[in-house]
Amino acid sequence: MENLERAAVITSLIDRLAKEGSWCGETHIQKTMYFFQELLKVPMGFRFILYRYGPYSFTLRDELTACRAYLFLEWKKR
Repeated sequence: MENLERAAVITSLIDRLAKEGSWCGETHIQKTMYFFQELLKVPMGFRFILYRYGPYSFTLRDELTACRAYLFLEWKKR
């Protein structure tokens, strides 16, 4: 999957989480993307490891950072 396609899927997933009332912190996004990829078999190409708060992908973290750099996403403090 190309980077822009992955960014589109990530931002769509985050938008959907927000519409459902999720606060969409990075940990929640990591866990949701893990289930999205592993249970629904969506070929996102992220490699997850078991980390402190559950499944974690450093590549996904980098993608989220890139989305912020391109202004596709904006972190908001609550």
